[in-house]
Amino acid sequence: IGRKKSLLLDTVVFFLGFIILATGHLTRCLVLARALLGYPLVSQVYLCEILSPSRRGLGAAMYSVLHALGFFLVLILGAFLPWRIAVIVPAILAIPTFIAITFLHESPEWLNKNGQTKKCELALKFYHKDLDEKKINIQIVEIESKDDDKKRHAMLVLVGNLNDFSQSILEQGEGFWRNFLYLAVLFTSIGWCGFSILSFYAVEVFQRSGSPFSASHTSWITSLTKIVCSIGAFYVLHTFKRKTLFLLTGSLVFISFLLMALFTYICSQELVSPELVTQLNFIPMVCVILAYTGYGLGYGVIPSLIAAELMPVEIRSTVVGVLMTLEMISTFLLSKLKPVLMVSLGIHGLFTMFAGSVFVVIILTVIAMPRHKF
Repeated sequence: IGRKKSLLLDTVVFFLGFIILATGHLTRCLVLARALLGYPLVSQVYLCEILSPSRRGLGAAMYSVLHALGFFLVLILGAFLPWRIAVIVPAILAIPTFIAITFLHESPEWLNKNGQTKKCELALKFYHKDLDEKKINIQIVEIESKDDDKKRHAMLVLVGNLNDFSQSILEQGEGFWRNFLYLAVLFTSIGWCGFSILSFYAVEVFQRSGSPFSASHTSWITSLTKIVCSIGAFYVLHTFKRKTLFLLTGSLVFISFLLMALFTYICSQELVSPELVTQLNFIPMVCVILAYTGYGLGYGVIPSLIAAELMPVEIRSTVVGVLMTLEMISTFLLSKLKPVLMVSLGIHGLFTMFAGSVFVVIILTVIAMPRHKF
């Protein structure tokens, strides 16, 4: 259906998710709302296709800043308003977002793929860019404006798109499958690296780690850290190569989680005096700030950007959707297993596992990320 229509659909789904979350009282309604709010987005694919390579870093940074601001807005509203009223605000913001998207042009890469030359040229002028892919020759059959013909044509287009997708998959060479395997393991590992636990169980994590900070202070400190680092991402994403920046930010996250694991292990085993533990109880907050620094400067946004740039345009949105689904499944399993993992591993074991997941991401990136593109 195209990137623009997908964005409109995403916005409608988000609107419905927040409305159901704000008004629903049954457990099934809340579960449905959370499922809708976890709906995969096409925004990163769209950004990749409407921006030239030299501006994609800035676009990814803007995405990161807006994500951090939205996260901060919900936390601030939740601190001063009943939570049902707080979640109404994102639903209201979805309305002007929907209207704004209607004024955008379709992705020129998608238009080119579907043989819509005139619209593609208008979109290229609108976005001030050139095509990433060579022109794809597709024969468009002119049809009359009868309803039956339109329905038949729509069905033929759907069948043709499915056939083109399956054919494109089968035609891909070894390089594609190597990149896909790398991205699949990468997204699965990122979903398991613990940021969902930090976001949704921050209070419990800080209580168990011995941090003296209150829940309210924890929320605004981590939120402000994400905002500041997202703004800093404007510079680093535009300046550094993707691979270099991803390795640096991943290493920062790895060190932060490892330090958290070491500190909580020392505290749980009583290897140092209580007085020293009290003097060092700022370490959990510092570790979380460092982890969110790495996340905001690129660790959180670069994988989606790399996936969108690596995948061929004719199958890009579908493959990125599959990768995001893998990440969400991994995050879902981690969230469901959190109570069991907390009891069996302890807080130190949990963060050791998170550090291990980030280490896997770093090793994968060193070995498998293509060098010539990034």
